[in-house]
Amino acid sequence: MKKTGANSFVVLWVAILAGCASPRHGDTDSASPVAAAVSADDFARRGHMLAEAGQSQAALRDLDAALRLDPQHAQATYDRAMVHHAAGQSAAAMAGIDRAVLLDPQNARVRNARCVIQVAAERNDAGLKNCYHAMLMPGSAAEAQTAFGQALLLLGRPREALQAFDAALKAEPTHLTARYGRGIARQRTGDAEGNADVQEAMKVSPAAGRTFAAASAP
Repeated sequence: MKKTGANSFVVLWVAILAGCASPRHGDTDSASPVAAAVSADDFARRGHMLAEAGQSQAALRDLDAALRLDPQHAQATYDRAMVHHAAGQSAAAMAGIDRAVLLDPQNARVRNARCVIQVAAERNDAGLKNCYHAMLMPGSAAEAQTAFGQALLLLGRPREALQAFDAALKAEPTHLTARYGRGIARQRTGDAEGNADVQEAMKVSPAAGRTFAAASAP
């Protein structure tokens, strides 16, 4: 292999992030040809980026590849659960996030995700204990409140959800997922200004509402 291989790898990854690559012919849900992923971390990173770009099937292929190479890969396990959650696949999301908690029990982000996913799967208050747990863990207050708001939306409690999203935005005014969530909560309470929140978040990042797929369902 030539010495330039490493540089080419970096350039190709940058191209993905910039959205410069074009899809393969006949495959609208896959990555463009990139440098071959050779390790679990490589596959996990690429799977994460594909998930963020909304290319769920391509993301799952890479995340599955990462987990075949390293069944204990915590990031790939978490991302795989989130892809299933965004697709409304509650059982698969729940199994994945349970595994993620076992692999990384002190990660507040994982605990936040379990809160939302469990509530999405069961539609009762039981999952909220994960949100309360996450609020006591070191980590982002905005992330914790955003997860709490998502769970409350799933439970049909938009006014309480609105308070959680407002708290998230107070802690981190540029938090796009919280902005999107606040928009959904405002819409649910009859506030037309919610449309502006949703549009603003989506304008900055089309992925802002990705994990609200289940929460936004009627």
